[in-house]
Amino acid sequence: MSGDLKAFLIGWGILIAFLVIRYLVRKNSEKKQRNYASNLMGLAKASVDDQKKLSDKPQILHFKTNKGAYEFALVSLVNGFGTMNFFHVGIVQGKPFGKKKEVQKKIKGDVEKVVNEITKYKIKIAYKGKEVEATGTRTDNLSVPKRPAFKAGDLVAITDLSHSMKDKMTGVERDETKDYQFQILTKIKPSFNVKKMDFER
Repeated sequence: MSGDLKAFLIGWGILIAFLVIRYLVRKNSEKKQRNYASNLMGLAKASVDDQKKLSDKPQILHFKTNKGAYEFALVSLVNGFGTMNFFHVGIVQGKPFGKKKEVQKKIKGDVEKVVNEITKYKIKIAYKGKEVEATGTRTDNLSVPKRPAFKAGDLVAITDLSHSMKDKMTGVERDETKDYQFQILTKIKPSFNVKKMDFER
């Protein structure tokens, strides 16, 4: 066998071995990702018939933990969720602090003045595919029964007040030179309704 032919066959052998190994690594990686997603969402394996039944009903992904729901949002809900994708997922990191009372500006038709209590929380947020640690504020109207305080580990829906509603609706990107102003809106459950593209309250 000539040297050129031998080199040619060795080259092709190396190329074929490389392609086979790459295929096996990719296949294994995809399997791991599917298993990770299944574990993350706490989904049981379903038969084909069960999957057909599920497709007829609103699909709800039930996560085992708040952390699992947060990680799902970080990877899969880059554009947010809920009405007009205004909300992002956050996890409360500690006790409330920096409480203050504030009189709300009257608007046309208001009869009584409204006093709000503003509370700050340290939060970790799944915001546009990245993790942001920041301070979030919660506003409570003191003229109605007060909601319980959030606890460390609670899963919450937040919105970025430094990105105006008008800009969000018209697709204008957030001005990255501005500081974040996150408002904590409500506690959410680690259950995501795929049909509504929203977390359950």
